[in-house]
Amino acid sequence: MSKTPSAAHSADATDTPSEKLTMSFIGIALRFLSCGILALAIGILWRYTVAPSHLTIGDALVGVFSLLVGFMVGGIIWYIIDRKRKQDDATRTFSLVVFVVVPLLVLLLVLVVWLLSLLLGNL
Repeated sequence: MSKTPSAAHSADATDTPSEKLTMSFIGIALRFLSCGILALAIGILWRYTVAPSHLTIGDALVGVFSLLVGFMVGGIIWYIIDRKRKQDDATRTFSLVVFVVVPLLVLLLVLVVWLLSLLLGNL
């Protein structure tokens, strides 16, 4: 018996919502793990190569910066991978917002708090 287009369509539609949810959960978990590992690797590389032996508040800011830049680089890489795979817009937007925009905003917040502490410390 040959497959009709409706039978072929129903065979492709066997992915249940739970399977799609599991696949997206695994993708999100892989993104978090890979970006976290990249961020830690850049932070450890900074600490054991460039960082001075005695850390000051400015050096701590550079350390936070290196960790967040690692996370942002991982997010950009995942965004490029999603574009090449032609993922849906929601997946690409998620990768861009969670792994690039949010770390950038956290970095800006840390920078503002750091600058305020320097200004208030000099008063």
